[in-house]
Amino acid sequence: LLLLLPLLVSADEIYHPRNVKLTGEFEQRIRLTEKRFHHAPFDLDLIVQDVARRPELKRRFEEYEGDVSGRTLGCWSYMSRLLGEHPAKLDSILNLILQYQTTAGFFGQDQQKIDWDYWGRQTFGHGRLLGGLVQYYHLTADERALKSAEKLGDYFVKNIPIWTQTYDNNPWSNKSDWVSWQDNTSNRQHFVKTHMTSILESLMMLHDISAKQAYLDAGAEIVKHFPEFGHYHSHSYMNTMVGLAMLYEKTGDHSLLNQLYNTFWQDIVRHSSPVDGGMREWFPEDNRTEGCSITDWIRLNLAMWNIT
Repeated sequence: LLLLLPLLVSADEIYHPRNVKLTGEFEQRIRLTEKRFHHAPFDLDLIVQDVARRPELKRRFEEYEGDVSGRTLGCWSYMSRLLGEHPAKLDSILNLILQYQTTAGFFGQDQQKIDWDYWGRQTFGHGRLLGGLVQYYHLTADERALKSAEKLGDYFVKNIPIWTQTYDNNPWSNKSDWVSWQDNTSNRQHFVKTHMTSILESLMMLHDISAKQAYLDAGAEIVKHFPEFGHYHSHSYMNTMVGLAMLYEKTGDHSLLNQLYNTFWQDIVRHSSPVDGGMREWFPEDNRTEGCSITDWIRLNLAMWNIT
C-alpha cells in the first residue's frame, strides 16, 4: 500500500486525488494503514535511520538511503490528503529527514565514493525520498520540502551524465541484457542499472511542483540509459516505465509511448506475467513473486490506461 496509493485512487490526473470517495475494501485497507501509522510503538529513529546512518542504530538495508523514510513520508502524506488530515507525527518525520541533507544535495553518506553498487543503492533509495518530499509538499505547501526536493533533484541532474563514466566496471560497462544467476558481478550490474533509472518517476513528480526544463532534460537522458527487456529487477524496471509514462504525458514524445507499448505487451505480458496475477521479482523468469513488483504492475497498468 505504501507504493500503491499515489496511483490507485485517481483517474484523470493520476498523481493528484480529486473528488475521491473512499468506500469498500479499499477504504478498509487505507484505514488499517492509517491505524498502523498511529500505533505505538512509533520508532522515528528506525524510520529515518536510512538517512541518519547512526552507527549505534545500524539496521538492514540502511544503505538504500531514503527508501523507508521516503516511502513512509510519501504514503502518509498522500493518505492524509485523502482523509483530510495532517498528523503531527508526519511533520516529525520531515523535520528529522531534513537534518541529514548535505550541501551537495544527497542525504546520509556519500556512497558514490564507495563503489558503483552502493551508489546505485543510494540512488534507488533517494528516488523514493524525492517522491516523499513531493507528496509532503502537496499536502502542506511547506517551502522547506520544496527546496529540499529541488536540491535533491539538482543533485540527480548533475550526476546522471556521469553514471556511465564513474568506475570502470559500472553497470553500463555490461552490454548484455541477460545474465546467469551464478555470475554475481553481472547480476549486481543488472540490478543496479535499473536502480539508477528508477529515479525517472520521482523526477517527473518533482517537475509537477517545480517545472524546470532541466528535470525534463534529465528524464530524457535517463531514457537513453534504460535497458531493453532482459534479466532485470522487475520493481525498479517498472518504476522506470511509470516514469516513462509521466515523461510522455509531459512532452508528447511518441517514441516514449511506442517504447512503453512494445515493452508492456511484447515483453512483460507475453513473457513475464504469471497465471496467478502476480509479478515475478526478476524479469523474465523467477521462482517467486514480490509485493513491490505486484504493486508496480498495478501502477503501470493505471499509468498506461491514463496515457492511452
